Amino acid sequence: MPGFDKKKVLIADDDSILRELLKGILRTAGHIVVGEASNGEQAIAMVEKTSPDVLCLDIHMPKMDGMQCLEALKASMPQLTIIMISGEATLPVVQEALSKGAGGFIVKPFNAAKVLDTIQRVCAKQVA
Repeated sequence: MPGFDKKKVLIADDDSILRELLKGILRTAGHIVVGEASNGEQAIAMVEKTSPDVLCLDIHMPKMDGMQCLEALKASMPQLTIIMISGEATLPVVQEALSKGAGGFIVKPFNAAKVLDTIQRVCAKQVA
């Protein structure tokens, strides 16, 4: 893929099957999966430990949900690229995520093309 940039990606979702699916999509495309988290608290700790380029963050997770995690990470690391993932893609939910600093939104169920396109598009906006 011309202009393709490998990204270090952290996946945060409480569904282990979805994490495996995302990991496969990302690795097949040449991205580096630096870690996985199953809740927002783990995601914050993993971001601090692994310094990813991109965090794929589910909205509905136990302990600390994705919106709370998004707010906390954007307050301390505003440059971090965060892409929200959810099966709940109502306009208010998407608008809330974007207003809190998410760079993009992936709706479940998704396919590889949608995931990779979103990562490429959001990261291109960060550079521009």
